[in-house]
Amino acid sequence: MKNLFERTSSNWVRYSEYEWRAAEDGTLYLTPTKTAQLSIYDPLAEYQKIVLDAINIGRMG
Repeated sequence: MKNLFERTSSNWVRYSEYEWRAAEDGTLYLTPTKTAQLSIYDPLAEYQKIVLDAINIGRMG
């Protein structure tokens, strides 16, 4: 099968570390830690691995 995403790009920001933080109402939010390092990430460049990871997680459940 031809690569469906060969002419696309999607740059996202990701951090090296995350933590859960609770708001005053108890809602949890996933946020970068104060010492986390920022990097640029293109998920479409790794779409096959992402899909396989999702399938494997589903199979474990």
